[in-house]
Amino acid sequence: EWTVGQGLKPYVGYGYRYAAPDSDATMTFVYETPTPQRLEIRLAYQPHENRGTHVPVTVQGEDVLVNMTKPAELDQGFHSLGIIDVPAGPVTVVIGTKGAGGFAHADAVQFLPARP
Repeated sequence: EWTVGQGLKPYVGYGYRYAAPDSDATMTFVYETPTPQRLEIRLAYQPHENRGTHVPVTVQGEDVLVNMTKPAELDQGFHSLGIIDVPAGPVTVVIGTKGAGGFAHADAVQFLPARP
């Protein structure tokens, strides 16, 4: 249900994915952390007028809405989803389309050690 795109630059790697509004599609990114730690989670996307104004993103069970019509505030199109404490094991980020108000865009997710 996700289409490969390369028209909006920059992107990470060889392209990105996007899905139609309310297609009920999801994309999951998983990071395995060997120890408990504090992480900043970042999502890369490229803004466009057809993107969703409230794209649902779930980080470890917590919902965040992202306005993908507006540019991300960090370098290379990354947007901070927040800083969280995580246990050892899988850390998940799920991008959805249901109720997004436009296309959802999924390029990359960064799981970075948070600065003290």
